[in-house]
Amino acid sequence: MNLGDLVAVTWTDACVAESGKRRERFKPVTVVTYGKVVVLAKKYVAITAEELLGKEVDFAYRGITTIPLGMIESYDVLVTNDSVRED
Repeated sequence: MNLGDLVAVTWTDACVAESGKRRERFKPVTVVTYGKVVVLAKKYVAITAEELLGKEVDFAYRGITTIPLGMIESYDVLVTNDSVRED
């Protein structure tokens, strides 16, 4: 996994509440996040769902999910950054 790669990351999210009720048990859940790697740090990876194009935007990405590396079960590189060509 490298910056700019399109990936599918399977990871364990900390908890999910089915209904949000106070006495409900909270439990971890497995998630698959699809997107472009925009940050690859020592302790986490950030995946974006959307990249904004054009000079009129103040930021480049939105829909960013940050995943601690210790919570990642597996990942697949769907498209490598070096295989994407700009014409």
